[in-house]
Amino acid sequence: MIGGEKRLAACYIRQNHACLAHDTLETLSRLTCPVLILAGGRDPICPLPCTRMMSERLPRAETVIFEESSHFFLMEETARFMAVMDGWLARHTP
Repeated sequence: MIGGEKRLAACYIRQNHACLAHDTLETLSRLTCPVLILAGGRDPICPLPCTRMMSERLPRAETVIFEESSHFFLMEETARFMAVMDGWLARHTP
């Protein structure tokens, strides 16, 4: 994946280190606001088990999986992404 990146290799490495070292799963239950979790079903960067771990710990989470898409589901399924966002925002915006 790094071969096609336009970021400096050091930035990519530091971002990956932060992802590995930063763990807030056990504090997610403190969030009481509605949360929308979106994920690609074929995401190699944030796989579905990780999405499920977040969903299970967020008390007001709604999770939508874009089964046939990668990490870039919002570009791969733009119309569905926009419909999901519009619907969620309509239900959760005062």
